[in-house]
Amino acid sequence: EIRDELRIYCIGAVEIWIGDTPVPREMWRTSRSLHILARLALAPRHSAVQDSLLEEFWPGTAPQRSKRNLSQALTDLRRALRDSNFEKAGATIERKHDSVLLNPELEIWLDKDAFDQAVDKAEQAEKAGNLREAISRYREAVLLVRGEFMEDCYLEWCEPHRRDFERQYIRCLESLAHCCAEVGMNPEVEEVAAKLLAKDPCHQVAHRLLMESYVNQKRPEQAIRHFERARVTLLNELGIEPHTDLLRAY
Repeated sequence: EIRDELRIYCIGAVEIWIGDTPVPREMWRTSRSLHILARLALAPRHSAVQDSLLEEFWPGTAPQRSKRNLSQALTDLRRALRDSNFEKAGATIERKHDSVLLNPELEIWLDKDAFDQAVDKAEQAEKAGNLREAISRYREAVLLVRGEFMEDCYLEWCEPHRRDFERQYIRCLESLAHCCAEVGMNPEVEEVAAKLLAKDPCHQVAHRLLMESYVNQKRPEQAIRHFERARVTLLNELGIEPHTDLLRAY
């Protein structure tokens, strides 16, 4: 059953779905309208001060012109939703005093909220010593990650959000790798460590966990080869020797 719900995906290129159906990219006259919808969904109480939106989306543009641009973008946004048969298209966006907000009665699902909730549940399970449950929840969070945060938005306001999310994602992967190592899920440790090293080739904890997982699987020669590669990477990238934990594992 398709619910009359807006599903907003920000972890990766921004996508808007109505229930189970994506709004095709070509429906958005400009990416600004698409990104304004995501920006409002991410904001506390789904609301933003109009002047902030003007500054974020049309920096350096004369006030009258940027106000016209915003009105046009909101019209385009409603049209894209209406053409995609979203019943509440006309009432999606409200303007109150000096703010622009999403209609509080809309049913909205946001992948970033789902990510945060999964990580919270994982952390609680980990604290309680329920590692299998923690692993399951961390994986749930990782599955929501399709790429960089709002990777198709090149405006400056997006950068701090992107950096913050990057840090959150790396922490989530670290915790997942530790939990998997704790319960002896060695192939899973390899998989998560590879994701960490794709993000940060100098992540020494990931290098160590990967080496230990090889040793646990009776593949010490692979651990030694990995250490040699890690040592070269650390020297070339950061000009440092491996950390004592990494040397101990070696």
